[in-house]
Amino acid sequence: MGLLRYDRGNFPKFVVVILLIMGAFGVMGGGLVAPGLPTIGAAFDAHPEHIGLILSVYTLAAAISLPVIGYYIDTLGASIHWKLVFAVYGLSIGLAVLLYLFLPETGNAPDRRKRGKGSAREYASSLLYTLKIKKVRNIMIHSMILFFFLYALVTYLPLYLIQIHGFDEIFSGIALAGQAFFSAILAAKASSIATYLNWRRRASLGFASISICFLTLPYWPTGSYMVSLSFILYGIGMGIVSPTIYDRVTRLAPPDLTGSVVAVFNTMKYVGMTLAPVLIGLSLIFIGLNVVFICIGIMGALWALVTLLPDLR
Repeated sequence: MGLLRYDRGNFPKFVVVILLIMGAFGVMGGGLVAPGLPTIGAAFDAHPEHIGLILSVYTLAAAISLPVIGYYIDTLGASIHWKLVFAVYGLSIGLAVLLYLFLPETGNAPDRRKRGKGSAREYASSLLYTLKIKKVRNIMIHSMILFFFLYALVTYLPLYLIQIHGFDEIFSGIALAGQAFFSAILAAKASSIATYLNWRRRASLGFASISICFLTLPYWPTGSYMVSLSFILYGIGMGIVSPTIYDRVTRLAPPDLTGSVVAVFNTMKYVGMTLAPVLIGLSLIFIGLNVVFICIGIMGALWALVTLLPDLR
């Protein structure tokens, strides 16, 4: 509970800024560490197919516990020492203090009279019933698939750019920052896009753009900066799909179960993040990274088509 209170919707701008910065800490982990993965792997003499497990361990912990700074970390950390990429998380301590002091309490106090011995069991039963609804289950799968694609790119893009194209970690960081930039631009226009396309068409369009990103990656000339066009396509796709499915899950969840349904949704997100490095790492034992990207691209195209299919109750 914050020490200050404000009228609902009348928040100082600095409170919004703090919330946005704090939210960034929860999602930038992969983008922060990924550009340094080749150097981290070299420090421990790890094979390419094992490097992705570094992020799998990170996201697995997030899945169990649920708990545009990356460029500067990239340029200062793959030059001084790879361990420095983790130091940025110390900044979240100061942000936590600021949130405690200035974040207002907007929720209603819980009614203790409604609490009973069977409330936890009834709540769990209601949640399980909600998750049995196919529309809800499907949006959970969308979350897992989307973030599988994200970590397929985030984990292996630096390795691809360094080993195949001969770029350095700095360009890898810029590439990841670039796709995030375009993703943010499209996400900011989500409401405008929604006036023209329903959620299925938006999600399908986004997955199709992600698919084209992976399908085009293997075909750029070696050392060509034109490879950046694939990152832009990915950012556009991510910026369309991500707000679409987040909005969808909050609309589908019953008001009294929104927190739990979104928590499961985020768990599926981290499951996807965890699976991507593991499955791709296993695939690299048998096939090359270019073939893996093509397979992921085909998977994205198929999922774009599946997204257009109606839900059945």
